Amino acid sequence: MIALDAVARERENDGLLVSDIEEAYCSKEMNHVYAPCSFCRGEVVPKYIRHTYHWNGQLFIFEDVPAGVCVQCGEAYFTVETVKTMERIVLSKTRPERTIRVWAP
Repeated sequence: MIALDAVARERENDGLLVSDIEEAYCSKEMNHVYAPCSFCRGEVVPKYIRHTYHWNGQLFIFEDVPAGVCVQCGEAYFTVETVKTMERIVLSKTRPERTIRVWAP
């Protein structure tokens, strides 16, 4: 069995809660105008999604991530600010809000 880190919004990050960091740009993110999907040319609309992020043999699960999602094929797009926030959380090595265990072959 391998322990996988589940990272949620309320995790501490350098003295600030991640939710505080998100609030600073979340409204801007949800008003972002996305280009058509680069795979199917479908409309991309803003949504909050669950996103998995693989790093150094671990799986991080982010919840309520602002993203642009294609209504036809489901491809997700992130702004630079969103990606940088997820990377900062993963690299900060703070304890996750919760950990889940899954079976791995």
